[in-house]
Amino acid sequence: MYKIIKCDNFKFEVDYKKNLNYYSSNKLCDCIPDENFYNLIGIIYPKLVEFLAGFGVNAARPDEVSWVEQDTDEQTVFYEAMYSVNGVVKKGEISVYGKAKVSVDGLDVYFNKCDFPNGQNGKCFGISVFVVLPWNQNEPYEDYFYQGKSKQSLFKRFFKNEGSR
Repeated sequence: MYKIIKCDNFKFEVDYKKNLNYYSSNKLCDCIPDENFYNLIGIIYPKLVEFLAGFGVNAARPDEVSWVEQDTDEQTVFYEAMYSVNGVVKKGEISVYGKAKVSVDGLDVYFNKCDFPNGQNGKCFGISVFVVLPWNQNEPYEDYFYQGKSKQSLFKRFFKNEGSR
C-alpha cells in the first residue's frame, strides 16, 4: 500500500505496509545503551514517534543507533538514530547527510540517501534524528561512559574544539 506524505517542501511516496512489516521484525542490538534508547524514545519524544509512524517506521526499532555520553553530571546520552524507508522522494532534494530537514517538536529530522546497512530492499531513503535521552537503566551509567577527571562530556569537548578551528 503506497502512501503520499507531504511535509514542508518535501513529498514522499512510501510503501507503508512494507515499512510496517520491516519495522516489526528488524533485528535490534541488545547492548544496554541501545536498550535505553528503545525504551525511552517514545516516552520523551511522542511527536517524533507519531511523525515516523506516518512513514510506517517504528521509532523504537531503528536500523542503526549510535551514542556518546552527553553529560556525566546529569547522566544523559546523545544518540543518532537512522531509519530506512522503502519509498521515493517525489519533491525536494536529499543527499548523503545533506541539509534536507524538517523540524518535529523542536528536533531536526534529516532526510538522506539510504547509505547505511539495512534489510530493506528496493528503492529507499533514510531518516536520521539526533536526540538526548536520560539514562534509565539498572546498570550504572559509569559502566558505559567516560568518567575522567573532567565531568565535561566527550560530545561537548568535541564541539568546543570544532568551534575553535
